[in-house]
Amino acid sequence: MLPVGWDLINPTLFILRIFNPVFALLADYICTLKLKKMDIQHRINGEVYFVTDTVVDWVDIFSRPVYKHIIIDSLQYCQKEKGLIIYAWVLMTNHMHMIVGSSGENRVSDILRDFKKFKSKEIIHVLPYLVQV
Repeated sequence: MLPVGWDLINPTLFILRIFNPVFALLADYICTLKLKKMDIQHRINGEVYFVTDTVVDWVDIFSRPVYKHIIIDSLQYCQKEKGLIIYAWVLMTNHMHMIVGSSGENRVSDILRDFKKFKSKEIIHVLPYLVQV
């Protein structure tokens, strides 16, 4: 269900919402923030980015909990140590979407570079132990 006045905020988001259910969840979150009273707790300061990470050849690797936990642990580390601000995210079986920003001196591009580098090495390290023969 659309929040009151949703389509008046951004008609383009409304069209994208119809054709992409993942984008719909993220767009609803952003619009909910816009419709709320924007107090300090809910205010978005600085630049915000919509980011998509995909697995090579769209392999469904995140269907196993061990790989999901690698992503979650990596995101938590980036939040605590690098200043990553996650406004919304969704992890699918072969890709993930995030709406992110950064606080402090680190840029979002630098944080995501390190995040991708670590998670790929960690998944490759764990992969041989979980492959069934």
